[in-house]
Amino acid sequence: MSIHEKNAHHQAGSEKSGTAVETVRAVISGKRELNSEDFKRFAEYFDIPAEDAEQIVHLLADCFDQDGRFRREIFEKYLPEFSRYRKIFKILWSCLKSTMDHSDRMAFLNSMQLLIVMLKQPKNVLKTLLNDFNSDPDVISDSDRDALMLSNLLVRKYNKELYTDIDATPEEVLLVKNGLDADVTKYAQWRLESVWEQFQQKIKSIGRRIAVAMDADNQTPDALSIDFLLSLDRELYIFLSLVGGDAAYRIIRAAAESYGNPESRIFQFANSSRYLPLLLQQLKILIRGLGRVGGKQDLMLLRKIKQREAAFMQFGEDAEYQGLVRQVLQWVDISMDRAVLNPAN
Repeated sequence: MSIHEKNAHHQAGSEKSGTAVETVRAVISGKRELNSEDFKRFAEYFDIPAEDAEQIVHLLADCFDQDGRFRREIFEKYLPEFSRYRKIFKILWSCLKSTMDHSDRMAFLNSMQLLIVMLKQPKNVLKTLLNDFNSDPDVISDSDRDALMLSNLLVRKYNKELYTDIDATPEEVLLVKNGLDADVTKYAQWRLESVWEQFQQKIKSIGRRIAVAMDADNQTPDALSIDFLLSLDRELYIFLSLVGGDAAYRIIRAAAESYGNPESRIFQFANSSRYLPLLLQQLKILIRGLGRVGGKQDLMLLRKIKQREAAFMQFGEDAEYQGLVRQVLQWVDISMDRAVLNPAN
Protein backbone atom coordinates (compact mmCIF):
# COMPACT_ATOMS: atom_id res chain seq x y z
CA MET A 1 0.00 0.00 0.00
CA SER A 2 1.41 3.40 -0.99
CA ILE A 3 1.69 6.42 1.32
CA HIS A 4 -1.26 8.05 -0.45
CA GLU A 5 -3.33 4.88 -0.08
CA LYS A 6 -2.42 4.63 3.61
CA ASN A 7 -3.41 8.25 4.19
CA ALA A 8 -6.68 7.75 2.35
CA HIS A 9 -7.36 4.57 4.32
CA HIS A 10 -6.61 6.36 7.61
CA GLN A 11 -8.83 9.29 6.64
CA ALA A 12 -11.66 6.95 5.67
CA GLY A 13 -11.30 5.13 8.99
CA SER A 14 -11.36 8.43 10.88
CA GLU A 15 -14.49 9.54 9.03
CA LYS A 16 -16.25 6.24 9.82
CA SER A 17 -15.23 6.58 13.46
CA GLY A 18 -16.43 10.16 13.58
CA THR A 19 -19.77 9.24 12.03
CA ALA A 20 -20.33 6.30 14.36
CA VAL A 21 -19.36 8.19 17.49
CA GLU A 22 -21.07 11.45 16.57
CA THR A 23 -24.42 9.73 16.02
CA VAL A 24 -24.29 8.42 19.58
CA ARG A 25 -23.28 11.79 20.94
CA ALA A 26 -26.19 13.34 19.08
CA VAL A 27 -28.76 11.06 20.71
CA ILE A 28 -27.13 11.56 24.13
CA SER A 29 -27.40 15.33 23.78
CA GLY A 30 -31.05 15.01 22.70
CA LYS A 31 -30.39 16.59 19.29
CA ARG A 32 -31.83 13.70 17.33
CA GLU A 33 -33.02 10.13 17.38
CA LEU A 34 -31.10 7.43 15.58
CA ASN A 35 -32.47 5.35 12.73
CA SER A 36 -31.62 1.90 11.40
CA GLU A 37 -28.86 3.31 9.16
CA ASP A 38 -27.20 4.94 12.16
CA PHE A 39 -27.24 1.68 14.07
CA LYS A 40 -25.87 -0.14 11.04
CA ARG A 41 -22.93 2.26 10.72
CA PHE A 42 -22.32 2.05 14.45
CA ALA A 43 -22.36 -1.76 14.33
CA GLU A 44 -20.07 -1.87 11.29
CA TYR A 45 -17.50 0.45 12.83
CA PHE A 46 -17.27 -1.50 16.09
CA ASP A 47 -17.81 -4.86 14.37
CA ILE A 48 -20.74 -5.91 16.53
CA PRO A 49 -24.26 -7.15 15.67
CA ALA A 50 -26.74 -4.42 14.70
CA GLU A 51 -29.17 -5.45 17.45
CA ASP A 52 -26.39 -5.09 20.03
CA ALA A 53 -25.57 -1.63 18.68
CA GLU A 54 -29.20 -0.52 19.09
CA GLN A 55 -29.46 -1.88 22.63
CA ILE A 56 -26.15 -0.31 23.71
CA VAL A 57 -27.12 3.10 22.34
CA HIS A 58 -30.51 3.01 24.07
CA LEU A 59 -28.86 2.07 27.37
CA LEU A 60 -26.36 4.90 26.91
CA ALA A 61 -29.05 7.42 26.10
CA ASP A 62 -30.78 6.57 29.37
CA CYS A 63 -27.58 7.45 31.25
CA PHE A 64 -27.98 11.14 30.39
CA ASP A 65 -30.70 13.57 31.39
CA GLN A 66 -32.51 15.98 29.05
CA ASP A 67 -29.72 18.54 29.50
CA GLY A 68 -27.07 16.01 28.51
CA ARG A 69 -25.73 15.59 32.05
CA PHE A 70 -24.32 12.21 33.01
CA ARG A 71 -26.52 10.16 35.38
CA ARG A 72 -23.97 8.11 37.24
CA GLU A 73 -26.47 6.12 39.31
CA ILE A 74 -28.23 4.92 36.13
CA PHE A 75 -24.95 4.10 34.41
CA GLU A 76 -23.75 2.02 37.36
CA LYS A 77 -27.13 0.26 37.55
CA TYR A 78 -26.65 -0.77 33.92
CA LEU A 79 -23.05 -1.99 34.35
CA PRO A 80 -24.04 -5.69 34.52
CA GLU A 81 -26.04 -5.21 31.32
CA PHE A 82 -23.22 -3.33 29.58
CA SER A 83 -20.70 -6.00 30.57
CA ARG A 84 -22.58 -8.60 28.50
CA TYR A 85 -21.59 -6.96 25.23
CA ARG A 86 -18.43 -7.65 23.25
CA LYS A 87 -16.02 -4.69 22.92
CA ILE A 88 -18.11 -2.69 25.39
CA PHE A 89 -15.17 -0.90 26.97
CA LYS A 90 -13.89 0.30 23.59
CA ILE A 91 -17.40 1.39 22.63
CA LEU A 92 -18.06 3.34 25.83
CA TRP A 93 -14.60 4.88 25.83
CA SER A 94 -14.87 5.97 22.19
CA CYS A 95 -18.32 7.47 22.61
CA LEU A 96 -18.00 9.17 25.98
CA LYS A 97 -14.36 10.12 26.56
CA SER A 98 -14.76 13.69 25.27
CA THR A 99 -18.45 14.46 25.68
CA MET A 100 -18.68 15.80 29.22
CA ASP A 101 -17.61 18.64 31.42
CA HIS A 102 -15.01 17.98 34.13
CA SER A 103 -17.35 16.88 36.93
CA ASP A 104 -19.34 14.52 34.70
CA ARG A 105 -16.16 13.13 33.17
CA MET A 106 -14.72 12.35 36.60
CA ALA A 107 -17.97 10.59 37.57
CA PHE A 108 -17.82 8.59 34.33
CA LEU A 109 -14.16 7.74 34.90
CA ASN A 110 -14.79 6.46 38.40
CA SER A 111 -17.74 4.39 37.18
CA MET A 112 -15.60 2.90 34.41
CA GLN A 113 -13.27 1.54 37.09
CA LEU A 114 -16.13 -0.68 38.27
CA LEU A 115 -16.81 -1.85 34.71
CA ILE A 116 -13.15 -2.79 34.27
CA VAL A 117 -13.32 -5.04 37.34
CA MET A 118 -16.53 -6.61 36.05
CA LEU A 119 -15.08 -7.32 32.60
CA LYS A 120 -11.94 -9.09 33.90
CA GLN A 121 -10.09 -8.22 30.69
CA PRO A 122 -7.31 -5.90 31.89
CA LYS A 123 -5.01 -6.42 28.89
CA ASN A 124 -7.77 -5.72 26.37
CA VAL A 125 -8.77 -2.58 28.25
CA LEU A 126 -5.14 -1.46 28.51
CA LYS A 127 -4.70 -2.03 24.78
CA THR A 128 -7.69 0.21 24.05
CA LEU A 129 -6.39 2.97 26.34
CA LEU A 130 -2.81 2.95 25.03
CA ASN A 131 -3.97 2.76 21.41
CA ASP A 132 -6.16 5.78 22.03
CA PHE A 133 -3.34 7.65 23.81
CA ASN A 134 -1.04 7.02 20.82
CA SER A 135 -3.64 7.40 18.06
CA ASP A 136 -2.61 10.95 17.16
CA PRO A 137 0.71 11.77 18.86
CA ASP A 138 0.50 15.44 17.90
CA VAL A 139 -2.86 15.99 19.62
CA ILE A 140 -3.30 16.42 23.39
CA SER A 141 -6.78 16.08 24.90
CA ASP A 142 -8.56 15.68 28.24
CA SER A 143 -8.99 11.97 27.59
CA ASP A 144 -5.21 11.41 27.51
CA ARG A 145 -4.97 12.06 31.24
CA ASP A 146 -8.04 9.90 31.90
CA ALA A 147 -6.53 7.05 29.87
CA LEU A 148 -3.36 7.14 31.97
CA MET A 149 -5.32 7.24 35.23
CA LEU A 150 -7.20 4.10 34.26
CA SER A 151 -3.97 2.49 33.05
CA ASN A 152 -2.45 3.16 36.48
CA LEU A 153 -5.29 1.15 37.97
CA LEU A 154 -4.96 -1.72 35.52
CA VAL A 155 -1.35 -2.58 36.29
CA ARG A 156 -2.18 -3.18 39.95
CA LYS A 157 -3.88 -6.25 41.42
CA TYR A 158 -5.66 -4.38 44.20
CA ASN A 159 -6.64 -0.73 44.32
CA LYS A 160 -7.88 0.67 47.60
CA GLU A 161 -9.16 3.76 45.74
CA LEU A 162 -11.38 1.62 43.51
CA TYR A 163 -14.58 2.37 45.41
CA THR A 164 -13.75 5.98 46.19
CA ASP A 165 -13.82 8.90 43.79
CA ILE A 166 -10.42 10.08 42.65
CA ASP A 167 -9.31 12.79 40.26
CA ALA A 168 -5.61 11.87 40.35
CA THR A 169 -3.57 8.73 40.96
CA PRO A 170 -2.37 8.74 44.60
CA GLU A 171 1.40 9.12 44.79
CA GLU A 172 1.48 6.26 47.31
CA VAL A 173 1.06 3.77 44.46
CA LEU A 174 4.78 4.25 43.83
CA LEU A 175 5.34 2.16 46.97
CA VAL A 176 3.63 -0.83 45.33
CA LYS A 177 5.87 -3.79 44.54
CA ASN A 178 4.14 -7.11 45.14
CA GLY A 179 0.78 -5.50 44.38
CA LEU A 180 1.55 -5.15 40.67
CA ASP A 181 -0.15 -7.50 38.23
CA ALA A 182 2.93 -9.12 36.65
CA ASP A 183 1.05 -10.34 33.57
CA VAL A 184 -0.52 -6.94 32.80
CA THR A 185 2.72 -5.09 33.59
CA LYS A 186 4.69 -7.32 31.22
CA TYR A 187 2.06 -6.70 28.54
CA ALA A 188 2.26 -2.93 29.13
CA GLN A 189 6.04 -3.02 28.71
CA TRP A 190 5.66 -4.90 25.43
CA ARG A 191 3.02 -2.43 24.18
CA LEU A 192 5.26 0.53 24.98
CA GLU A 193 8.22 -1.00 23.17
CA SER A 194 6.08 -1.91 20.15
CA VAL A 195 4.77 1.67 19.73
CA TRP A 196 7.90 3.38 21.03
CA GLU A 197 8.14 5.87 18.16
CA GLN A 198 4.55 7.09 18.54
CA PHE A 199 4.78 7.09 22.32
CA GLN A 200 7.97 9.14 22.26
CA GLN A 201 6.37 11.59 19.82
CA LYS A 202 3.36 11.93 22.15
CA ILE A 203 5.64 12.72 25.08
CA LYS A 204 7.42 15.36 23.00
CA SER A 205 4.03 16.86 22.10
CA ILE A 206 3.12 17.09 25.79
CA GLY A 207 6.49 18.75 26.48
CA ARG A 208 5.95 21.30 23.71
CA ARG A 209 2.47 22.15 25.01
CA ILE A 210 3.84 22.61 28.52
CA ALA A 211 6.59 24.88 27.19
CA VAL A 212 4.15 27.04 25.21
CA ALA A 213 1.73 27.33 28.14
CA MET A 214 4.48 28.07 30.66
CA ASP A 215 5.89 30.82 28.46
CA ALA A 216 2.56 32.43 27.48
CA ASP A 217 1.49 35.83 28.81
CA ASN A 218 -2.15 34.74 28.82
CA GLN A 219 -3.94 31.46 28.31
CA THR A 220 -6.24 31.42 25.27
CA PRO A 221 -9.78 30.20 26.01
CA ASP A 222 -9.29 26.94 24.09
CA ALA A 223 -5.84 26.21 25.52
CA LEU A 224 -5.27 23.35 27.91
CA SER A 225 -4.31 24.79 31.29
CA ILE A 226 -0.84 24.47 32.80
CA ASP A 227 -2.38 22.63 35.75
CA PHE A 228 -3.92 20.07 33.40
CA LEU A 229 -0.74 19.60 31.35
CA LEU A 230 1.39 19.09 34.44
CA SER A 231 -1.16 16.64 35.88
CA LEU A 232 -1.09 14.76 32.55
CA ASP A 233 2.70 14.63 32.78
CA ARG A 234 2.42 13.42 36.38
CA GLU A 235 0.08 10.55 35.44
CA LEU A 236 2.49 9.61 32.65
CA TYR A 237 5.49 9.43 34.99
CA ILE A 238 3.55 7.37 37.54
CA PHE A 239 2.45 4.95 34.83
CA LEU A 240 5.99 4.53 33.50
CA SER A 241 7.36 4.11 37.03
CA LEU A 242 4.86 1.33 37.71
CA VAL A 243 5.34 -0.43 34.38
CA GLY A 244 9.13 -0.26 34.16
CA GLY A 245 11.13 -1.69 31.30
CA ASP A 246 13.72 -0.09 29.02
CA ALA A 247 11.38 2.40 27.33
CA ALA A 248 9.92 3.59 30.63
CA TYR A 249 13.37 3.90 32.18
CA ARG A 250 14.69 6.08 29.34
CA ILE A 251 11.80 8.51 29.71
CA ILE A 252 12.00 8.70 33.51
CA ARG A 253 15.78 9.18 33.42
CA ALA A 254 15.59 12.01 30.85
CA ALA A 255 12.79 13.77 32.76
CA ALA A 256 14.67 13.45 36.06
CA GLU A 257 17.71 15.08 34.45
CA SER A 258 15.53 18.02 33.38
CA TYR A 259 13.40 18.53 36.51
CA GLY A 260 16.39 17.78 38.72
CA ASN A 261 18.41 20.71 37.35
CA PRO A 262 17.32 24.21 38.49
CA GLU A 263 19.10 25.65 35.44
CA SER A 264 17.04 23.63 32.98
CA ARG A 265 14.46 25.23 30.72
CA ILE A 266 11.42 24.10 32.72
CA PHE A 267 12.41 26.49 35.54
CA GLN A 268 13.14 29.45 33.25
CA PHE A 269 9.76 30.12 31.63
CA ALA A 270 7.71 33.25 32.28
CA ASN A 271 5.24 31.31 34.46
CA SER A 272 7.71 28.91 36.10
CA SER A 273 7.87 30.81 39.39
CA ARG A 274 4.09 30.59 39.79
CA TYR A 275 4.17 26.82 39.37
CA LEU A 276 7.21 25.96 41.46
CA PRO A 277 5.26 23.75 43.93
CA LEU A 278 3.86 21.67 41.05
CA LEU A 279 7.27 21.47 39.36
CA LEU A 280 8.83 20.26 42.59
CA GLN A 281 6.08 17.68 43.06
CA GLN A 282 6.89 16.50 39.55
CA LEU A 283 10.53 16.17 40.56
CA LYS A 284 9.53 14.10 43.60
CA ILE A 285 7.57 11.68 41.39
CA LEU A 286 10.61 11.33 39.11
CA ILE A 287 13.04 10.78 41.99
CA ARG A 288 10.76 8.07 43.38
CA GLY A 289 10.28 6.66 39.89
CA LEU A 290 14.02 6.43 39.33
CA GLY A 291 14.28 4.48 42.57
CA ARG A 292 11.83 1.96 41.07
CA VAL A 293 13.07 1.60 37.48
CA GLY A 294 16.66 2.86 37.75
CA GLY A 295 19.85 1.19 38.88
CA LYS A 296 23.37 1.82 40.12
CA GLN A 297 24.10 3.83 36.99
CA ASP A 298 21.67 6.49 38.27
CA LEU A 299 23.34 7.09 41.63
CA MET A 300 25.47 9.94 40.30
CA LEU A 301 22.42 11.71 38.86
CA LEU A 302 20.53 11.35 42.14
CA ARG A 303 23.50 12.71 44.09
CA LYS A 304 23.71 15.71 41.74
CA ILE A 305 20.02 16.46 42.28
CA LYS A 306 20.47 16.48 46.04
CA GLN A 307 23.60 18.65 45.80
CA ARG A 308 21.51 21.30 44.01
CA GLU A 309 19.38 21.99 47.08
CA ALA A 310 20.82 25.50 47.57
CA ALA A 311 20.07 26.39 43.94
CA PHE A 312 16.46 25.19 44.30
CA MET A 313 16.14 27.20 47.53
CA GLN A 314 17.00 30.41 45.67
CA PHE A 315 13.69 30.24 43.78
CA GLY A 316 11.73 31.18 46.90
CA GLU A 317 12.42 32.52 50.36
CA ASP A 318 9.22 31.63 52.22
CA ALA A 319 9.36 28.81 54.74
CA GLU A 320 6.63 26.75 53.03
CA TYR A 321 8.49 26.63 49.72
CA GLN A 322 11.84 25.83 51.31
CA GLY A 323 10.21 23.10 53.39
CA LEU A 324 8.85 21.61 50.17
CA VAL A 325 12.32 21.59 48.63
CA ARG A 326 13.69 19.68 51.62
CA GLN A 327 10.74 17.29 51.57
CA VAL A 328 11.26 16.50 47.88
CA LEU A 329 15.02 16.04 48.13
CA GLN A 330 14.77 13.73 51.13
CA TRP A 331 13.48 11.13 48.69
CA VAL A 332 16.88 11.04 46.97
CA ASP A 333 18.50 8.89 49.67
CA ILE A 334 15.52 6.50 49.70
CA SER A 335 15.61 6.15 45.92
CA MET A 336 19.38 5.67 45.90
CA ASP A 337 19.01 2.75 48.32
CA ARG A 338 16.28 1.22 46.15
CA ALA A 339 18.17 1.77 42.89
CA VAL A 340 21.17 -0.12 44.28
CA LEU A 341 18.95 -3.16 44.80
CA ASN A 342 17.44 -3.05 41.30
CA PRO A 343 18.86 -5.18 38.47
CA ALA A 344 20.99 -3.14 36.06
CA ASN A 345 19.06 -1.75 33.08
